[in-house]
Amino acid sequence: MEPTPPVAAAATPPPVVQAGPKVAICIPTMINVDARWALNLPKILGTAPPNSTFFAEWRYGVAETRESLYHTAMKSIPDLTHVFYYDADVIPLTDFPIQTLLQDNKQIVSGVYWNSLYTGVAAWKDEQPINLGAPRNDPLIECDKVGMGICLVSVDVFKTLIEADEPRPFFKYVIDTKSGVLMSEDFYFLTQLCAKHGIKPYLDTRVQAMHLKNLGIMPNGTIQIDAVPQAPPPPPPSQPKT
Repeated sequence: MEPTPPVAAAATPPPVVQAGPKVAICIPTMINVDARWALNLPKILGTAPPNSTFFAEWRYGVAETRESLYHTAMKSIPDLTHVFYYDADVIPLTDFPIQTLLQDNKQIVSGVYWNSLYTGVAAWKDEQPINLGAPRNDPLIECDKVGMGICLVSVDVFKTLIEADEPRPFFKYVIDTKSGVLMSEDFYFLTQLCAKHGIKPYLDTRVQAMHLKNLGIMPNGTIQIDAVPQAPPPPPPSQPKT
């Protein structure tokens, strides 16, 4: 009687390894950039997560550029997970900003920087800039709108808008013909498209950044910041005659 051959044990399947995030660092660049920003760019790219890809371009304006960047990134990287908008006038003051924003696991999350209206940080709730001085236990703040100068967007957001057949472009400037109010490309994207699908942006107070702006000093001492004149200081009080 021949011996019974041993029964081969079932092969154990290899463990499923979850792939890490794939981030497209999308930079709406300009013809001229501040030297401080240029010198900081290698740090951002050097500390980005593995499998990150860098895209930079400038179209007819920032709206068209944001539109083109996410489209190019999604077409170039089929398994892309996130788009990180990094404007050429924002310098992170926090180390590893992309990794910090990724840990938040939010569909849209921005770092903190001063807005271009000079009214507060570039994040709003009920049309008011977020008050960072308010007491809170969570570094994340839900907002209605955020600036996109240092902002992480999940690719699922774009896929949701595409599947819903939302009109393109997703980023555009819109002027209300009745009120004459201008809506910027980031506000349009967030309030007119994302909000329809329950997608809310967040602000991560742990990620801080500098917003570079131009400054000019007029002959009379008046300071101009991006053509917004600031009143000169009042003259010193006159001394009583002796």
